[in-house]
Amino acid sequence: MKNPLAPNREKTVTGHAISRVERGDPRYPSDADPMFEGGPIPDELWYVSIRCRNGSAPPDSLLHIVSSEQEAQQCAQKYPVGRVFADGETDIDKLPFMRDFFRKILDRNALSVFSVGIDPDTSLPGKVVVEAGIEDSFLGPLGTKVIEALGNGWIDEIYARYGPVSGHYLAMFEYAWSQLPRSSAAYLACQYYLQAEVLDDMHAAGYILRDLEIIYHGHEASIKRDRDYVARQAERSARAVEASAQKKARRKEVFEAAALTHLTKWLGKSEKSQLRALKSLAQNFDNESGEDLFLHGGRLLSNRWFQEALSSLRQSGKIEAKLAEFTQGK
Repeated sequence: MKNPLAPNREKTVTGHAISRVERGDPRYPSDADPMFEGGPIPDELWYVSIRCRNGSAPPDSLLHIVSSEQEAQQCAQKYPVGRVFADGETDIDKLPFMRDFFRKILDRNALSVFSVGIDPDTSLPGKVVVEAGIEDSFLGPLGTKVIEALGNGWIDEIYARYGPVSGHYLAMFEYAWSQLPRSSAAYLACQYYLQAEVLDDMHAAGYILRDLEIIYHGHEASIKRDRDYVARQAERSARAVEASAQKKARRKEVFEAAALTHLTKWLGKSEKSQLRALKSLAQNFDNESGEDLFLHGGRLLSNRWFQEALSSLRQSGKIEAKLAEFTQGK
């Protein structure tokens, strides 16, 4: 991670809703709420809920509380559908009632209010177990497949031991444990209910819920596709590098063989004439073989390449060895 302080997700506004909440409404904050400290308690408040798509994470909402309809309309206008902004770019802290809010929360030892911002999709496990046939309906009886797998007698015994609620979720989890892949959405949903409803471990349940969201919304598949694509690109790159190295080695081999076979056509001539003769040999090879060893983009390799190749040939001692063969042959 390049910068641990930077936001990593963008929010996209998908909708908003404005609602008027009168004092006495169950949704109205209590009179002791920190937002009312130091001022009168108004007869009504206006709630502006901004629904957002939160990058690859589950959708969430931003709740703005203002004191008048006009402020609510102005707030909604700042967040038109389709607006994209980085996490942390909202101006919620500048709205009425929000100044010094955090310190008031600390003074009243009411930090649990911030848990609302987590916005977990706790209905998702119920949706998944119904789709999987583990429950007949949301919070309904066990599905037929669970009853057939465990048997009515054993289910009745679980209910008798642990009660109807814990027994229900234990039966679901036993079915998932014995029948389902551990990474399936249905298994994770049953595991969530085990932690949340039977073991009362919401911390563990929260981790499982996030894993379920990743699986259910297809993020795991997207990550796998990205990883597979990167792996394929790396494999292609490795093959290209290998092919390039092989072609480079063959080019050198062919050049030296042609130069040594036709020594009399270029040896002893001026540097310019040598290059012209060697380039002609290379062009003839490509024309006859169709390999395009010495052509790049339809053009012959540069003078620099031929100069370096000739220099390497001279340093190898192969020219002297070939001349020695000629002398012995005579």
